[in-house]
Amino acid sequence: MTHADYATILADFGCHPVSFTTRVGEDSFLDVCAYVESGIPVVASMQNQKDGPGHVVNLIGHTTNENQSFRRKGFFHETPAGETTLHIADSAAFLDSFIINDDNLFPYRNLGFEGLGRTDHYLKSRNYDIEKIHTVVAPLPEKVYLSASLARKVAYTVLEELAKDEKVRDQFLQPKDNHLITRLFFTTSRAFKARKLENFKKMEMIAF
Repeated sequence: MTHADYATILADFGCHPVSFTTRVGEDSFLDVCAYVESGIPVVASMQNQKDGPGHVVNLIGHTTNENQSFRRKGFFHETPAGETTLHIADSAAFLDSFIINDDNLFPYRNLGFEGLGRTDHYLKSRNYDIEKIHTVVAPLPEKVYLSASLARKVAYTVLEELAKDEKVRDQFLQPKDNHLITRLFFTTSRAFKARKLENFKKMEMIAF
């Protein structure tokens, strides 16, 4: 079966699948992380060698390591901010491993980066790791109107505009590092409105 077959099956179940190719370091990999962050069980196709047999797993979560450098290629964005530079890092920069379901294994196994030791022994013995992912299918619910990549562009545009305001920049940035960490995920409009209302009430309490 191919990723197109998976997409067809998921569509028959009422999902709205999106499929795309991806590699670590590409913007598309950040899309994979955003969908996993949103609680979507992403179907990931891997290939451990050129023209070799493939394997498929479900990405259902992730682990993080905040000690990792977030200057890894593809996780880092820079934009002018007044007299300084605003550094924006995607939270995927701290990705340590994906939590996966694999029909060959018990659930909740780790799929880590090549050579970092977080990958389950069975997968490692067959030379599978995050770098071997080449195509994914994300079974989205209906009414997800923005793709992860477009949502990220909109978010970065807003942050870049806000960073031009010195007061806003001083409020949100730590002088010692000048970094912002972004965490992209989608939610329901109901949950979003509830969160906004909660934040507004907190602001009222601070103001009065």
